[in-house]
Amino acid sequence: RIACVQDEEGKIFIYNLETKSIEKTVNFGEQGDYEGISIVGTNAFVVKSNGTLYEVKNFIKPDFKVITHNNFLTKDFDVEGLCYDKKNNRLLLACKENEDHRGNFKSVYAFNLPTKELLKTPVFKLMYDNPVFQDFDDDRDEKLFRTSEIKVHPTTNDIYMLDGVIPKILILNDKWEAQKLLVLDPDTFQQPEGLSFNSNGEMFISNEGDLQSANILQVSLNEKNTGGTKKKVKN
Repeated sequence: RIACVQDEEGKIFIYNLETKSIEKTVNFGEQGDYEGISIVGTNAFVVKSNGTLYEVKNFIKPDFKVITHNNFLTKDFDVEGLCYDKKNNRLLLACKENEDHRGNFKSVYAFNLPTKELLKTPVFKLMYDNPVFQDFDDDRDEKLFRTSEIKVHPTTNDIYMLDGVIPKILILNDKWEAQKLLVLDPDTFQQPEGLSFNSNGEMFISNEGDLQSANILQVSLNEKNTGGTKKKVKN
Protein backbone atom coordinates (compact mmCIF):
# COMPACT_ATOMS: atom_id res chain seq x y z
CA ARG A 1 0.00 0.00 0.00
CA ILE A 2 1.04 3.55 -0.72
CA ALA A 3 -0.25 6.63 1.08
CA CYS A 4 -0.94 9.49 -1.33
CA VAL A 5 -2.02 13.07 -0.72
CA GLN A 6 -4.48 15.03 -2.84
CA ASP A 7 -2.64 18.21 -3.80
CA GLU A 8 -5.61 20.57 -3.70
CA GLU A 9 -7.71 19.05 -0.94
CA GLY A 10 -6.94 17.78 2.54
CA LYS A 11 -7.28 14.12 1.65
CA ILE A 12 -5.05 11.08 2.12
CA PHE A 13 -5.65 8.13 -0.18
CA ILE A 14 -4.48 4.61 0.65
CA TYR A 15 -3.73 2.94 -2.67
CA ASN A 16 -3.50 -0.86 -2.84
CA LEU A 17 -0.83 -1.96 -5.33
CA GLU A 18 -2.23 -5.48 -5.66
CA THR A 19 -5.87 -4.59 -6.27
CA LYS A 20 -4.92 -1.36 -8.11
CA SER A 21 -7.58 0.55 -6.24
CA ILE A 22 -8.01 3.20 -3.54
CA GLU A 23 -9.17 1.32 -0.48
CA LYS A 24 -9.46 4.21 1.98
CA THR A 25 -9.80 8.00 1.97
CA VAL A 26 -8.94 10.14 5.00
CA ASN A 27 -10.34 13.69 5.00
CA PHE A 28 -8.02 15.57 7.35
CA GLY A 29 -8.16 19.21 6.25
CA GLU A 30 -9.58 21.99 4.11
CA GLN A 31 -8.59 22.91 0.56
CA GLY A 32 -4.97 23.99 0.12
CA ASP A 33 -1.73 23.44 -1.73
CA TYR A 34 -0.62 20.13 -0.25
CA GLU A 35 2.63 18.72 -1.60
CA GLY A 36 4.25 15.89 0.36
CA ILE A 37 3.32 13.05 2.68
CA SER A 38 5.32 10.80 4.96
CA ILE A 39 4.31 8.05 7.39
CA VAL A 40 5.93 7.75 10.81
CA GLY A 41 4.53 4.78 12.69
CA THR A 42 0.77 5.25 12.93
CA ASN A 43 0.96 8.95 12.12
CA ALA A 44 0.91 10.72 8.76
CA PHE A 45 2.66 14.03 8.14
CA VAL A 46 1.55 16.24 5.26
CA VAL A 47 3.29 19.45 4.16
CA LYS A 48 1.87 22.47 2.35
CA SER A 49 3.90 24.50 -0.12
CA ASN A 50 4.23 27.24 2.52
CA GLY A 51 5.97 24.82 4.88
CA THR A 52 3.06 24.21 7.27
CA LEU A 53 3.12 20.65 8.57
CA TYR A 54 0.01 18.67 9.47
CA GLU A 55 0.45 15.73 11.82
CA VAL A 56 -2.46 13.33 11.43
CA LYS A 57 -2.19 11.09 14.48
CA ASN A 58 -3.53 7.53 14.03
CA PHE A 59 -4.55 8.55 10.54
CA ILE A 60 -6.15 5.23 9.57
CA LYS A 61 -8.42 5.24 12.63
CA PRO A 62 -11.86 6.91 12.64
CA ASP A 63 -10.90 9.08 15.63
CA PHE A 64 -7.68 10.49 14.12
CA LYS A 65 -6.43 13.84 15.43
CA VAL A 66 -4.81 16.65 13.43
CA ILE A 67 -2.04 18.83 14.88
CA THR A 68 -0.74 21.82 12.91
CA HIS A 69 2.95 22.75 13.10
CA ASN A 70 3.66 26.27 11.83
CA ASN A 71 7.19 27.47 11.17
CA PHE A 72 9.28 30.21 9.54
CA LEU A 73 8.94 28.94 5.97
CA THR A 74 6.67 30.75 3.50
CA LYS A 75 5.15 30.10 0.08
CA ASP A 76 8.28 31.67 -1.47
CA PHE A 77 10.21 28.52 -0.54
CA ASP A 78 7.61 26.36 -2.32
CA VAL A 79 8.14 23.26 -0.18
CA GLU A 80 7.32 20.14 -2.22
CA GLY A 81 9.29 17.24 -0.76
CA LEU A 82 8.78 15.53 2.59
CA CYS A 83 10.24 12.33 4.00
CA TYR A 84 11.01 10.49 7.22
CA ASP A 85 14.68 10.19 8.07
CA LYS A 86 14.49 7.27 10.48
CA LYS A 87 18.21 7.18 11.28
CA ASN A 88 18.10 10.75 12.63
CA ASN A 89 14.47 10.70 13.86
CA ARG A 90 13.47 13.71 11.81
CA LEU A 91 11.53 14.83 8.76
CA LEU A 92 13.26 16.35 5.75
CA LEU A 93 11.54 19.19 3.88
CA ALA A 94 12.85 19.92 0.38
CA CYS A 95 12.26 23.28 -1.30
CA LYS A 96 11.50 23.74 -4.98
CA GLU A 97 12.62 27.37 -4.78
CA ASN A 98 15.12 29.18 -2.58
CA GLU A 99 15.01 32.13 -0.24
CA ASP A 100 17.42 34.39 -2.14
CA HIS A 101 15.59 33.94 -5.49
CA ARG A 102 18.92 33.96 -7.35
CA GLY A 103 18.77 30.33 -8.32
CA ASN A 104 22.14 29.38 -6.84
CA PHE A 105 20.92 26.56 -4.63
CA LYS A 106 17.95 24.62 -3.27
CA SER A 107 17.61 23.94 0.46
CA VAL A 108 16.57 20.96 2.56
CA TYR A 109 15.39 21.62 6.11
CA ALA A 110 15.03 19.24 9.06
CA PHE A 111 12.03 18.97 11.39
CA ASN A 112 13.04 17.49 14.74
CA LEU A 113 10.37 14.95 15.68
CA PRO A 114 10.99 14.81 19.47
CA THR A 115 10.87 18.62 19.84
CA LYS A 116 8.48 19.28 16.90
CA GLU A 117 10.80 22.10 15.79
CA LEU A 118 11.98 23.06 12.31
CA LEU A 119 15.67 23.92 12.42
CA LYS A 120 16.44 27.32 10.87
CA THR A 121 19.73 26.28 9.27
CA PRO A 122 19.31 23.97 6.26
CA VAL A 123 20.81 20.51 6.68
CA PHE A 124 21.75 20.62 2.98
CA LYS A 125 22.02 23.10 0.14
CA LEU A 126 22.12 21.75 -3.37
CA MET A 127 24.52 24.16 -5.09
CA TYR A 128 24.62 24.41 -8.86
CA ASP A 129 28.43 24.39 -8.81
CA ASN A 130 28.25 20.84 -7.42
CA PRO A 131 30.42 18.53 -9.57
CA VAL A 132 27.36 16.36 -10.25
CA PHE A 133 26.24 19.08 -12.71
CA GLN A 134 29.56 19.20 -14.58
CA ASP A 135 28.21 17.38 -17.65
CA PHE A 136 25.55 20.04 -18.16
CA ASP A 137 26.15 23.34 -19.90
CA ASP A 138 25.20 26.43 -17.92
CA ASP A 139 22.51 27.37 -20.41
CA ARG A 140 20.87 23.95 -20.46
CA ASP A 141 17.59 23.57 -18.63
CA GLU A 142 18.67 20.18 -17.28
CA LYS A 143 21.08 21.92 -14.91
CA LEU A 144 18.16 23.47 -13.07
CA PHE A 145 16.76 21.40 -10.22
CA ARG A 146 13.25 22.09 -8.97
CA THR A 147 12.79 19.57 -6.18
CA SER A 148 9.42 17.84 -6.16
CA GLU A 149 10.21 15.04 -3.69
CA ILE A 150 12.84 13.68 -1.32
CA LYS A 151 13.14 10.19 0.18
CA VAL A 152 15.67 8.14 2.14
CA HIS A 153 16.38 4.63 0.84
CA PRO A 154 15.39 2.11 3.54
CA THR A 155 18.47 -0.11 3.24
CA THR A 156 21.32 2.11 1.97
CA ASN A 157 20.27 5.39 3.63
CA ASP A 158 21.04 7.11 0.33
CA ILE A 159 18.99 10.24 -0.27
CA TYR A 160 16.95 10.54 -3.45
CA MET A 161 15.80 13.94 -4.71
CA LEU A 162 13.31 14.11 -7.58
CA ASP A 163 12.83 16.96 -10.07
CA GLY A 164 9.29 17.15 -11.43
CA VAL A 165 9.74 19.89 -14.04
CA ILE A 166 12.61 18.50 -16.11
CA PRO A 167 12.42 14.91 -14.86
CA LYS A 168 15.55 13.68 -13.12
CA ILE A 169 16.77 11.99 -9.95
CA LEU A 170 19.71 13.08 -7.83
CA ILE A 171 21.20 10.39 -5.59
CA LEU A 172 23.30 11.39 -2.56
CA ASN A 173 24.88 9.27 0.15
CA ASP A 174 24.02 9.69 3.83
CA LYS A 175 26.74 12.36 4.12
CA TRP A 176 24.91 14.44 1.49
CA GLU A 177 27.63 13.81 -1.08
CA ALA A 178 26.18 13.72 -4.61
CA GLN A 179 26.73 10.35 -6.26
CA LYS A 180 24.71 10.42 -9.46
CA LEU A 181 22.33 12.62 -11.45
CA LEU A 182 20.03 10.79 -13.86
CA VAL A 183 17.85 12.54 -16.42
CA LEU A 184 14.58 10.65 -16.88
CA ASP A 185 12.65 10.01 -20.06
CA PRO A 186 9.98 12.77 -20.20
CA ASP A 187 7.68 10.59 -22.32
CA THR A 188 7.43 8.13 -19.44
CA PHE A 189 7.81 10.53 -16.52
CA GLN A 190 5.41 13.28 -17.56
CA GLN A 191 5.45 15.13 -14.23
CA PRO A 192 7.06 13.09 -11.44
CA GLU A 193 5.87 14.53 -8.14
CA GLY A 194 6.00 11.60 -5.71
CA LEU A 195 8.62 8.99 -4.82
CA SER A 196 8.49 6.13 -2.34
CA PHE A 197 10.26 2.89 -1.44
CA ASN A 198 8.91 -0.31 0.03
CA SER A 199 10.82 -2.12 2.78
CA ASN A 200 12.85 -4.05 0.19
CA GLY A 201 14.05 -0.86 -1.47
CA GLU A 202 11.87 -1.12 -4.58
CA MET A 203 11.08 2.33 -5.95
CA PHE A 204 7.74 3.83 -6.94
CA ILE A 205 7.30 7.17 -8.71
CA SER A 206 3.96 8.90 -9.18
CA ASN A 207 3.21 11.26 -12.07
CA GLU A 208 0.55 13.94 -12.10
CA GLY A 209 -1.94 13.75 -14.94
CA ASP A 210 -2.23 16.39 -17.65
CA LEU A 211 -1.97 15.24 -21.25
CA GLN A 212 -1.92 11.68 -19.93
CA SER A 213 -3.60 9.98 -16.99
CA ALA A 214 -1.93 10.14 -13.62
CA ASN A 215 -0.06 6.97 -12.69
CA ILE A 216 2.24 5.19 -10.27
CA LEU A 217 5.27 3.47 -11.81
CA GLN A 218 7.45 0.82 -10.26
CA VAL A 219 10.94 1.78 -11.41
CA SER A 220 14.35 0.12 -11.58
CA LEU A 221 17.01 2.67 -12.52
CA ASN A 222 19.74 1.95 -15.01
CA GLU A 223 22.03 4.27 -16.92
CA LYS A 224 21.39 2.76 -20.35
CA ASN A 225 17.99 4.32 -20.80
CA THR A 226 18.00 6.60 -17.71
CA GLY A 227 14.65 5.56 -16.45
CA GLY A 228 15.33 1.89 -16.31
CA THR A 229 12.85 -0.89 -16.65
CA LYS A 230 9.47 0.61 -15.94
CA LYS A 231 6.47 -1.33 -14.73
CA LYS A 232 3.23 0.64 -14.97
CA VAL A 233 1.29 -0.02 -11.79
CA LYS A 234 -1.65 2.25 -12.44
CA ASN A 235 -2.70 4.29 -15.44
